[in-house]
Amino acid sequence: MMRLAIGFVLLFLAFPTHHLAAQDRTSTAVRPGVRTNISYQYYTVEGTAVSEIAESLQANGPRSDKALFYATTTSQTGFSYRRVERGAYCKLENVGVQTDVVMLLPQWVEREDSPERLRRAWDEFLDNLITHEGEHYRIVDESTTRLYQALTGMRADDCAMLDSQAKATIEEISGQQTELNLRFDRETGHGKDDGAVWPPQRYYENP
Repeated sequence: MMRLAIGFVLLFLAFPTHHLAAQDRTSTAVRPGVRTNISYQYYTVEGTAVSEIAESLQANGPRSDKALFYATTTSQTGFSYRRVERGAYCKLENVGVQTDVVMLLPQWVEREDSPERLRRAWDEFLDNLITHEGEHYRIVDESTTRLYQALTGMRADDCAMLDSQAKATIEEISGQQTELNLRFDRETGHGKDDGAVWPPQRYYENP
């Protein structure tokens, strides 16, 4: 890292994860000065019946404060910048922000050996789950961009004041991001209202 550059790491949506399988594909969204990487990891789900799958989800799914989640989205954001004195003021230059996102999802290993009706139910459940977690990713991605925009060109009377100003801005955006994610989960019942429940209601409605 360059001299006079300052780097911090922020943890957003920090849920503990368990039973991680091998990492799958990674995709990257890149804009000038901003990079968001997303990778997918999986925990194993077994069974060839609704109740068996439910038990496996309960046993292997990630937990936070003893609460069970079918999936989680975690992210870590780092940034760097240079403080440059410009006459009567100090300015941030060469701002860079990068966020690494990990989406943890269930992987049903006996899908191909199970009845078609059960496979359709699983696919619906997984699609709804990914849609819900995708909204968490969108919130994180937008916060990453907002952080970059807020830091770019920031200036103050002196560099010490600028550091304090930058730190306050980072904490503010971090807090806003956390609140947006918490509010989204409250409004959707952690995905229940989005259909991210096992099994989907349609499974019982259409035997």
